[in-house]
Amino acid sequence: MRRAIALALATLLLAVAAAGCGKDESPLPGETSLTVDGTVVAAIVRTPTADPDPRTVLFLHGQSYTKRIWAERNILDRVSQAGWRTVAIDLPGYGDTPERPDGPGEQAEFLAALVDELGGPARVVVVSPSRSGDWSLPYLTIHPDPPLAGFVPIAPVGIDGFTRPDDAPPVPTLSVWGSKDGTYSEERAQHLVAELGGEPTARTEVIDGASHAAYDDHPDEFSDLLVEFLKALGS
Repeated sequence: MRRAIALALATLLLAVAAAGCGKDESPLPGETSLTVDGTVVAAIVRTPTADPDPRTVLFLHGQSYTKRIWAERNILDRVSQAGWRTVAIDLPGYGDTPERPDGPGEQAEFLAALVDELGGPARVVVVSPSRSGDWSLPYLTIHPDPPLAGFVPIAPVGIDGFTRPDDAPPVPTLSVWGSKDGTYSEERAQHLVAELGGEPTARTEVIDGASHAAYDDHPDEFSDLLVEFLKALGS
């Protein structure tokens, strides 16, 4: 009986240790912080060696993720190798970034301050999956001009109520969806790109077999689309 209990305890300890290993939060190359409108924002920054003044791809994240997903799926390195500075952040209230006043206006102003910190709209492409649409879509509505260098929404929340001013300039946009994403519909995808300028400035790509977080379960396909889009924007 004692031996059985000892074996059970040993098995439990191994399981706990294994679970802990699955949540490794060891530092990643490029981890740093940025001060944005008085908030210390946790970030990962990687800069290409070939360009002393590269433009920036800013990676936001979804509800279940933090900045780490972009590094762990090797997407930051793929984009950096293509000649862009990559900045992945923990949004306020997530990961290692403290909370801030919450609401569409406050979220839009936070993102505006962050984009300005990174060089201004003309030098920043924003990648915005899922929940981060609460920041990016209000920003694009409240601050339509000057437009971002590019926008890569990935099934963002807030599409149904998303409308920009009639005179808002178009934004070069690559809208990405997974074919197995339950939030995807052709009508919603068309509405999103229409508000951002429509074809050929804004277009939709659907990754076959991918889920709501297409960049997570199909990172290579997503990276290929993103790098192709960035190359089309020019240096």
